[in-house]
Amino acid sequence: MTARDAIVEALGTVTGLTPSTTTPVAPVPGSAWPRWVITNYQGGKLCALAVHDYDVWVVLPNDVPEETVETADGLLAEVATALGKVGTVISAQPVAIQLDDASTMPGFRVRLTPRKR
Repeated sequence: MTARDAIVEALGTVTGLTPSTTTPVAPVPGSAWPRWVITNYQGGKLCALAVHDYDVWVVLPNDVPEETVETADGLLAEVATALGKVGTVISAQPVAIQLDDASTMPGFRVRLTPRKR
């Protein structure tokens, strides 16, 4: 199982999320997906070890600001707990997710370093 597959599987345990392996064509509230963001090479005795970080994107409801905030408040802890089972959760932050038509949806992004498999 790849790190990406493990992340998607973990997201599948969170009620209300629809995880996918890549950015959905038409994200909706509850859409969630990992995106590889950086690889750091850490020195080993025989070779440099690659440590990959992923950002996990989660789309929130956009209709009423109060609903967006309430959903984020409850969902963030659940997502972080689920992701903590496959790696180290580094940080989380609110984001505006830009769609192909240039509109945006609210969401949050969680930075994760998956464990080696």
